[in-house]
Amino acid sequence: MERTKAIVKFFSQEPIENVMVMMKYMPERVIFLGHKDNMITKQIRDIEQFRDHKYPDVELEFIEVPKDDLDNIIGTLAGIIREYPGIRFALTGGSEMLLIALGCISARMEVSKLRIDPFTGKEIDVRGSKVITSDYHFNISIAEDIMLHGGLLTKETGSISEWKFTDQFREDIRIMWDLCRRFARTHRTSGKVGVSYTSISLAMPSVCCGICMRLACSRITKNTGKK
Repeated sequence: MERTKAIVKFFSQEPIENVMVMMKYMPERVIFLGHKDNMITKQIRDIEQFRDHKYPDVELEFIEVPKDDLDNIIGTLAGIIREYPGIRFALTGGSEMLLIALGCISARMEVSKLRIDPFTGKEIDVRGSKVITSDYHFNISIAEDIMLHGGLLTKETGSISEWKFTDQFREDIRIMWDLCRRFARTHRTSGKVGVSYTSISLAMPSVCCGICMRLACSRITKNTGKK
């Protein structure tokens, strides 16, 4: 199967939406279109870091367009279509003005469009009068998801850490997940955490003393400094 040459992605505030077409199609180039107020440098760096880690041979391009200038956006899209014949447009995310502009162009010429639902993985692929629906299962690791959201895995000392999923660690994760599921209703209805420090430390004595939960677990530390 021939590799997709280029895909235009309307920039989204949701990190996973920005990389779904990269993960599924691994095109030669992804062109992001966004506005100054949503295509911020920090998110661009996170996407580039994710690309470098997972798809190093995919080229990325970021184009900023005015938020309220329809003619300018239409001109930009038309220029991209001329430069990359057969280019596809991923509609997940993006502003109303970007979608309106693409609608105006689609009325004049045949443009390939697709949308992937980030929650179900269902894809709608529109090529002319032909509509194809399919399902896609995304495979992204915890470390990659943290990276995509601008986070780092750190040790208690603050140095970069790589998780080692030992049998004991996997069992601790399972226990933690079961506790959170069991007390999820309490958390939603009362606004309080339904799992006490004591119950966690009793269930996971090898990795959790209970005290660290008050300070926030140091395994995941956001670049923003929030824990």
